[in-house]
Amino acid sequence: MARIIISNSLNPYDNLGLEEYLLQNHDGMPLLYLWQNKKTVVIGKYQNAFEECNLEVMKELEVTLARRITGGGAVYHHTGNLNFSFILSNEQYDTNRQLQVIINALKTIGIDAYFSGRNDILVSEKKFSGNAFYNGEQSSLHHGTILISENKDLIEKVLNVKDAKLISKGVKSIKSRIINLNEINPKLTPSIISDLLIKSFEVEYGKATFLSVDSNLFKKNSLKFSSNDWLYGKNPTYNKIIHGRTVYGNLDVYLLLKDNIIKSATVYTDSLLPDLSTKLEYALNGAYFSISGILNLILDEKFDKNEFVSFFFPKD
Repeated sequence: MARIIISNSLNPYDNLGLEEYLLQNHDGMPLLYLWQNKKTVVIGKYQNAFEECNLEVMKELEVTLARRITGGGAVYHHTGNLNFSFILSNEQYDTNRQLQVIINALKTIGIDAYFSGRNDILVSEKKFSGNAFYNGEQSSLHHGTILISENKDLIEKVLNVKDAKLISKGVKSIKSRIINLNEINPKLTPSIISDLLIKSFEVEYGKATFLSVDSNLFKKNSLKFSSNDWLYGKNPTYNKIIHGRTVYGNLDVYLLLKDNIIKSATVYTDSLLPDLSTKLEYALNGAYFSISGILNLILDEKFDKNEFVSFFFPKD
């Protein structure tokens, strides 16, 4: 039987801790987890907090920083936003099927949403939902946001979205790219959307049981998400920084070079590929910093080495 869990907390560390606990202890049944955070910027696992958000403004506005276990870019969460998480066995996991739960829920109230690009759900060519993914050994996670009545001016203040990303989307600002669902239907609230998602989830996966989880069970997870080591991550030593955009997403690469040999490499990215950062770091360490050196990197076949040559040695 399918499962549904609705968090009654607005604490991002508890909500992310519970999500991770649910993934780690998944019983194989389809699970929908609904949750909201209060005034939080959530960055992707492989991102640099100092680059992706305005920490000074966040401090002034009392906005919390959090980091999730999935890749992708930074997002802003408050009570005008609803977060959803699908946790399913790897046999049942199907991104298109999970997305259809969201799309079908909105279709019942006359909103024609559609999936676009690598991880966005749009309506009228504007984004209201960003999605990210994590594949485990037994079960996988697909989670995302749904903007319903969020403050777009505040989102623009706290997030540092790179110009290259905006240009790739054909827009001039974050605010012009996103849409709240209540701009389409002013009556919509997170509670209404939550009810629609539950109904759509049950249509897709069958009648569900509502569960609750004792917070003591995921306390260890919550503590991890609130730790400085998790939030701020690596502290690279470097003498060369390279920023740019690739087909895999934005890359921020910090290199320590000596005699043109890469002594250490730290890679931050909003890529949805969970192994891009670690594999690129591993390949770069010890490599000669040249076009031939990049072409000689040992990487999976899914990675195009010429893409990295263009990133590290762009043509004028």
